[in-house]
Amino acid sequence: MTAHQQVLLRALAKDEAIQALLAARVRTPLQAADLRPLDDQGLAHEHVLLGSSGLLLRLPKQSQWQQAPEDNLAYQAACFWRLATSGATPRCHAVLPVSPDLPFGGLLVDFIDGRRADAAQDMTAIAACLAQIHTSSEPTFWPGGGVSGCALAEQSQVVEANLPEIDRQMGFIDRYPLEPEARALLIALRAELSPPKGAAGQGGVLPRYPIANDTHPGNYRLVPRTPNGAPKAVLVDLEKAAFGNPGIDLAHASAYTSTTWEAQGSAELSLAQVTDFYRCYLSLLPPDMAAALMPWLLVTRRLLYLRALSWCLMWLSELENPDSGWSQARSDSALVSHFQARARHFLQAGTLEFIRQELEGLHESLCP
Repeated sequence: MTAHQQVLLRALAKDEAIQALLAARVRTPLQAADLRPLDDQGLAHEHVLLGSSGLLLRLPKQSQWQQAPEDNLAYQAACFWRLATSGATPRCHAVLPVSPDLPFGGLLVDFIDGRRADAAQDMTAIAACLAQIHTSSEPTFWPGGGVSGCALAEQSQVVEANLPEIDRQMGFIDRYPLEPEARALLIALRAELSPPKGAAGQGGVLPRYPIANDTHPGNYRLVPRTPNGAPKAVLVDLEKAAFGNPGIDLAHASAYTSTTWEAQGSAELSLAQVTDFYRCYLSLLPPDMAAALMPWLLVTRRLLYLRALSWCLMWLSELENPDSGWSQARSDSALVSHFQARARHFLQAGTLEFIRQELEGLHESLCP
């Protein structure tokens, strides 16, 4: 257990308001021993399982979009509520308010007790999960507590919506010791980013659907669909949802920087596997939606790579900063070491050249 997790458990155990809120939801008395922190597997949240209740506390470590803690918490809750109608995500049951002991608050959500997705074998299930999310309907009921008044971000102008974050992160390029060739490849990738010609799609309307924005394979759990059926993928990290272009989710689910990010379930997908993933997803959509997305598939993939690679620049530069939300002190040291090695690998010239060649190959296979 990390020192940060110990602090969180003490806060949860002593806060009477939080105990009352949890008791109202769990409906059984909770003791300190019932608060079971899960292994630290990500850089953005702590997760605490509430005994055998089937519920999980998601406790942010920071506000990833530089929002005030209260606004960040309300946004995360709204993400869970909006995507719940898909049937492919956990439900949010309660919001733990921001307090001195919980500086970013927390959410009480369904615990999805399933195995982590494996990119080598679960891409078909991931495609089906994303199709459910992207075609999901607006909830007929919204809770109070600030969630109902929190609108999801508008990102249908997908390039324009993501460029501020990318360029802010690219600002760290002089703080990280990139090889000259790698620096040139990364700058060229940024320079080549632009919307496709006539990309507004049919009727001049940009693709705009509910998207999750954080869809790498490690964020899914596979649960049995039927006793003899194929497993169903459930997306469990939803705090970055928005209305935007589904192509960004497809890219994040299948890009090299995503499928090889985590040690568990890591796999380098072949060009044929990536192409099959896209085609499987498109086959699950209404034909007009699939046609409108086609011109955007390569643009959003390039955009996703830039977002991921520039994040690596920022994160590696901020690890030693104790005042940063990304400080290595907030996460398990072994986890940080693993992700640090991956981020450095992604920023090597050979990896960036591999990404450039993959984009060219996908252009030929998806846009003949």
